[in-house]
Amino acid sequence: MANRPISVAIVDDDAPVRLSLRRLCEVFGLSATAYASGREFLASLETGASGADCLLLDAHMPEMTGAELQRQLLARGVQIPTIVITADD
Repeated sequence: MANRPISVAIVDDDAPVRLSLRRLCEVFGLSATAYASGREFLASLETGASGADCLLLDAHMPEMTGAELQRQLLARGVQIPTIVITADD
């Protein structure tokens, strides 16, 4: 049985940040998928498209903040190890 790479879901509204984080993950041999919003990530969970082992989550996004996404995940019984990032001081 071959080992599959760890899958990282990146949720950030800033396209250059998403691209940079995805590339960084890939350099370290991780599989990475980037999402532009919390709603986009939730939709991927509903369709079964996301099998993320870890979540890199922007704290401050329009429409749904990182904290709001975390609450949605917990309400759905989804527990994913999460690293919250921000560009704020």
